[in-house]
Amino acid sequence: MWFFLFVLSVAVNCSFTIYFACYCVMIEGFTLLYVLGLIEAVVFCGLGWILTCTSVLHACMNLTTNEMFNYKRYPYLRDKRGRYQNPFSRGPILNLLEFFVCLPDRGDDNDLLLEDNI
Repeated sequence: MWFFLFVLSVAVNCSFTIYFACYCVMIEGFTLLYVLGLIEAVVFCGLGWILTCTSVLHACMNLTTNEMFNYKRYPYLRDKRGRYQNPFSRGPILNLLEFFVCLPDRGDDNDLLLEDNI
């Protein structure tokens, strides 16, 4: 979730940068510095939005990036016919709720600590 918030903030800030760069170009005219800044902002804004959308897609599918690219290597991500199937996916809405809202149960951590001490 923290990575998603980071890439979302990068994408939003780069979008504001594009707006202000275009505003400066309209007011002061085309100078090399403004045009280079605008090109840089467009590139990083595109990358930021791509990462943001990819993070949301992975959260909807309940997958990691590694599982997304290498699903053929993992037998639990294939059905009997060899097609992609995620047994942990509960649908996009419940997956997003799990990604953004649900926190891990603190009781499980305490049980693990107790078992280690025995």
